[in-house]
Amino acid sequence: MQFSDTAREEWRAHWKLVAASTIGGSLMGLGITSFGAFFAPLEQEFGWRRADVALGLTIFAIAGVIFSPLLGGVVDRWGPRRFGVPGVLLAGGAFALFATATPSVVIWGVLWFLYSAIAQIP
Repeated sequence: MQFSDTAREEWRAHWKLVAASTIGGSLMGLGITSFGAFFAPLEQEFGWRRADVALGLTIFAIAGVIFSPLLGGVVDRWGPRRFGVPGVLLAGGAFALFATATPSVVIWGVLWFLYSAIAQIP
């Protein structure tokens, strides 16, 4: 496969953007992909059923369906640079709020809703 000089120059000029996007995209999915390891500890700690623990994943999926198109339109209108770093910082903060979880399933749902809404920011 042959690459033109223009493609090589573009890659040299913008490889940092590709690296940052890859890292950011990977980190956003980390909480969801590692969630299975926390089922048993959460059940034991709070006395919940598996369905109560899994409520978070349901909320995350529904929030993705609702918020992705809305936030995508906002990003298209105002540009991704305004949302990148603040989105990552907010998502990290929202994820850290899981440390404040109590035995209340309602609080668990609120924490997941907050994280899910913020995690849709690209």
